[in-house]
Amino acid sequence: MDLLKTTKDLLKQNHLVPDNAKSQNFLINEKVYDAIVESASINKSDVVLEIGPGLGFLTTRLLAKAELVVAVEVDDRLVFLLNKLAKQYANLKIINKNVLGFDESELVDSYKLVANLPYHLTGKIFKKFLSSEYPPQSLVVLVQKEVADRICAGPGKHSLLSLSIQYYGRSEKVSDVSADSFFPVPKVDSAILRVSDIKPASDKQAEKRFWQTVKIGFSGKRKTLVHNLFSGFQKDKKEFRGVLQKIDLSEKIRAQELSIDDWEKLILELVQKGYYKKL
Repeated sequence: MDLLKTTKDLLKQNHLVPDNAKSQNFLINEKVYDAIVESASINKSDVVLEIGPGLGFLTTRLLAKAELVVAVEVDDRLVFLLNKLAKQYANLKIINKNVLGFDESELVDSYKLVANLPYHLTGKIFKKFLSSEYPPQSLVVLVQKEVADRICAGPGKHSLLSLSIQYYGRSEKVSDVSADSFFPVPKVDSAILRVSDIKPASDKQAEKRFWQTVKIGFSGKRKTLVHNLFSGFQKDKKEFRGVLQKIDLSEKIRAQELSIDDWEKLILELVQKGYYKKL
């Protein structure tokens, strides 16, 4: 199938113009669709949540693999086309709303999230679903290449973004996707990102302490972790140097150099010292 021609024909026939404000860049590369579906490892018992199904090209591939596909689309114009598709597939459910207002607790206990994400909502979507009491079993999405690279960074290049994903699951970049794989052609390249082994935070207090501490740790760019902890907690720097020494970290270390295990060891020491009473 010539997906570029099909996409243009569908848009023209239905008097549609891609909405840049909604990040509507339609994927027109068959191989990328195949890679997304393969990476998601979908079987006949799976429920799949698709965000922003657009013209339904990925949707039809998911329908052939899954027990049920729940497609959430905010654009009324595209929902009209998707409803036609729903008449052909009994295992497709269309929900016309902004995904940020979608209640994921309505899904079964175990579901997989697969999507060509609207790039302007990427961060909010990650936060909503990964920190949810009902997170997906796995997540396979198209995101900006730069974002995927930052998310998959390790100690030395960590950021609030990478930690915000890796705290909840294991992230990996499956492959890069060139800008000419989309219509209209965006200004950036993309990548397929997979997050697996996702588990909800069992201890909400521990989750809260983790993010409070990480945000303090990254609060001063180019500053040492000791300096930022001192500024955030208003305690003697000598105490923080002692804490870092106890968990085998240098007093000159910076926040981006810590692994998630390092952060958890640090927080455990700070808990024992009662540092979170005022937070």
